[in-house]
Amino acid sequence: MGNVYKEKIELELGIFQNTKFGIDEIEVGDFELGIFSDTKFVIDVQNTDQGATLRLQERLKAGNPQWRVKLYKGVWNPEKLDVYVIYNAKNEKNAITFDDYDLTLTLEPINDYDLGQLWEIYDTDEGWKFRSFEVPSLVISTRNQEIKAGTEIIAFNDNGLQTQLWTPQNDRYPAEGLQEGKYAIRTKMNEQFCMYNENGPGPIKMDYALDFPDPYSHVIFDVAWWDDVKAYTLRLDHTTLVLSIENGGIVTQPFDKGNFLQYWSIQKAEDNTYIIESVNQPLLCMDVEGAWTAPLPGGNVIVWNKNENTNQQWIFEKPINSENVIKSNYHFDQWEEHSGAIGGVYFKIDKADFLKYVERYKIEIDGFPIEYPWGKPIKHEVVSDQVIKVSTGGAYGVDKQTPIKVWAIDKEGKYILILDRLVNSNATVSQTRGLPTSSFQANIGNKNNVKMQFNFYNSTCNIFVNDDNHDE
Repeated sequence: MGNVYKEKIELELGIFQNTKFGIDEIEVGDFELGIFSDTKFVIDVQNTDQGATLRLQERLKAGNPQWRVKLYKGVWNPEKLDVYVIYNAKNEKNAITFDDYDLTLTLEPINDYDLGQLWEIYDTDEGWKFRSFEVPSLVISTRNQEIKAGTEIIAFNDNGLQTQLWTPQNDRYPAEGLQEGKYAIRTKMNEQFCMYNENGPGPIKMDYALDFPDPYSHVIFDVAWWDDVKAYTLRLDHTTLVLSIENGGIVTQPFDKGNFLQYWSIQKAEDNTYIIESVNQPLLCMDVEGAWTAPLPGGNVIVWNKNENTNQQWIFEKPINSENVIKSNYHFDQWEEHSGAIGGVYFKIDKADFLKYVERYKIEIDGFPIEYPWGKPIKHEVVSDQVIKVSTGGAYGVDKQTPIKVWAIDKEGKYILILDRLVNSNATVSQTRGLPTSSFQANIGNKNNVKMQFNFYNSTCNIFVNDDNHDE
């Protein structure tokens, strides 16, 4: 008999805890037993009293679908074989009991001398089998191989049918540290890539992640926890399509609340990564097809046996709001001012890395817009790690009441207001950095040998002033 089955229940099933002497009583919570070929149906009892019969029921309508097991250590197991008693989580006094061939299984008071309450549990890699210890040729099955609500649960000859295979599902909880909301889902294997859906219902693939994904860019998913199912759905933003399983691949399909292929258990793996496991097919997790050999762009997202490698670890990343990030990065420093004219604005910045998200600038002086001086866009000039200058491309006369506005324009063409103030706001007006000081102007005021050189480069006029002492 042992050669027919591959192995006893393994630790990674997340329900039983192996010890030297077998599998101790479950410690991590109750579990449901869904029929392997359609796990929306589970073993249920209408009540947990003595004599209650076991039947199939839709998971969402089940009344008492939670079970526990404990290792049997009674008198009928002198060899200390791995034999278990299965009882309902709401009543530990009554256990699943086999009375006779082809009779419906019932709940009966636990009795150390009742061999009909003892079961061996095997993992066949397709599902679990519960084999009668009293009559080893019999396994827990559905009557007449039926899968519908109300079908009786019996002990029947082991014939290899899928109606004799069961999928355990322990209590699911919201993932630690993961809030409901909208995310781009990146792979830990290469964080430059994320899930995306190209055109409506169809496969989920991998593509380059976007810094500022448009809401309609098909890379944003709305992650929602369903308390009645105790599972997540992942909906493509701005659609009614959710992630589902089809022929071993991940696809988007219209949401169907009764379709358990569309529900997911999300579990924390590392500090910022998560495993996404199928509720309908536990131990199958979202994976990147051929991730170790194939290039990631265009790679299919599939389900694969749970291994927790980096290609099964996912990062849920809130899409960056370009407006908030850019706006908060700029802090007014001072004007580029000389003799009552403004030539630009100096800003202190928090993070120079965020500048890569800005394409160009627009300046408005007293209602006059400046966006393409000399036919070219306004770019910033890096003065230091923490200071940049945004030039107007010329000098514009102002007084202390002149209003000036500056917009940063991001890669998507969005205009983000980063400055709106009067010239005299906070009395912060200074002379242009690098231009001659007032004292130097006085020193050269009466000299006849002053040389001035005008260099035009990139639509900017650079002025160099030299006297006999070669000052600049």
